[in-house]
Amino acid sequence: MTDSDFCRYMTRSNDVIGDNQLYNLRKLKHYVRNPGLSVTNQSEIREVCLKKWDVPNEMRKRRLRERPMETAERLLNSTLFRGTPAELSQDNVGGFSSRYSWKCHLRYGKPVLLLGQGTKYVFFFNGESHSWTRDQRIQIELPRDTIVEAQIAEVFTGENSGMRTYTVVITDGIVIGGQEIYHKPYSERIALVEKLCKTIRKESASKWQEAVSVKTLLYRLEHFHQLTSSLRVEYFKGHSTPRLAHCLKDQKMLVQGVIFVRHIKEPWNMELSTKLKKFYFFNCKTRSSQYEWPAEAAADFGYTRLSSLHWSWDARIWNQILQEAPVSDKLLDTFLAKVNPTKLKNS
Repeated sequence: MTDSDFCRYMTRSNDVIGDNQLYNLRKLKHYVRNPGLSVTNQSEIREVCLKKWDVPNEMRKRRLRERPMETAERLLNSTLFRGTPAELSQDNVGGFSSRYSWKCHLRYGKPVLLLGQGTKYVFFFNGESHSWTRDQRIQIELPRDTIVEAQIAEVFTGENSGMRTYTVVITDGIVIGGQEIYHKPYSERIALVEKLCKTIRKESASKWQEAVSVKTLLYRLEHFHQLTSSLRVEYFKGHSTPRLAHCLKDQKMLVQGVIFVRHIKEPWNMELSTKLKKFYFFNCKTRSSQYEWPAEAAADFGYTRLSSLHWSWDARIWNQILQEAPVSDKLLDTFLAKVNPTKLKNS
């Protein structure tokens, strides 16, 4: 093609495009001036466009919603829930000898599973009836094909903490949006859960924005004293006895205890080099150590769940932790001796 041929081609092409644009702009102007006019060839245009885009000319069908149990059976790996997490006792408190291998967070209620089928269709697993049910106290949105571990916390707000509400505290993730994350290391799962919570608060209706949160107090075990720094004992509406509460800026969440999570898989432990002030990993079987993260030490959801220790607190423990009364609990004394925190609150 010569230069003159190319010039003629470009001229004709631009003229055709310009004529089409001019025709359609005049047509648009005509319809704007006469709103009552109707388009008679809309279906024809639709068929041409769908054929051009290679899209089937079919009506969209509403997706059939599964029963919650069917969704759970499709998404869940049953091996994740073998066994039951243990309560902290004098028999197992010795496991904290490797304190850097553990993290801890407050317990606001009994851990439950949440199943999301999209938007407001969120179900809680009832272990007693072995079924998925709705909880009318909580209104949150979760993406389709999402299963997370959470707690329902009792929250008091307003003047003199007189207004009681409930919030969902998501503590771990199994499947998010159809993507399996239960096999990922604990820290990666928590990072994905935090992103999920930010998305929920951003996209949910205003009345639901504060109905979900990720746990904000996740500490290494050696920093246990920091976990207790925002706890107070107060009287609350509907409770005849004082209760322990996690006090935030504008709300107070009732606390039932603490949950310890082993984020390093045995036989590996995380230790601290006193000479270099640097963390390293020690294998109790081979007696070998290394500074690089060992891939086989990653604790998946099933491991962290089964190896976790739950500690329910009563008034005796509250008083000793907060140093509000000269009492002593034997288990707490043993625990503190193992953890050896640098500084307890008010000490």
